[in-house]
Amino acid sequence: MPASAPAWVREAAAILKRHLDGEPQGLSGLPLDLAGLSSFQRAVADALRRTRGGTITYGDLAALSGRPGAARAVGRAVRDNPLLVLIPCHRVVGAKDNGGWSAFGSPEVKARLMELDRL
Repeated sequence: MPASAPAWVREAAAILKRHLDGEPQGLSGLPLDLAGLSSFQRAVADALRRTRGGTITYGDLAALSGRPGAARAVGRAVRDNPLLVLIPCHRVVGAKDNGGWSAFGSPEVKARLMELDRL
């Protein structure tokens, strides 16, 4: 992290590093700049940040976002998530989750992030 980075960026990076190292940090409290997201993407991100541990289906996340029936649009919003760990898209699964690939890549990476959620 460059020393020229704003203090809040350096602090957020330190919190994220500790979290990924296995020390639970309560990432939902970090300030996020969602200015580049549409209002729908923001609603999906907000709903996803309110989920705690476990998984949620695209359909359930659509309903929680105020757009029941928009599971495919939620899928696109999750796919385009610019803050992969802070907006925990690894928790979103299909209705018939097979533990497969996610925006993070392999099932192993998704499993590790789910494990960190349980800490």
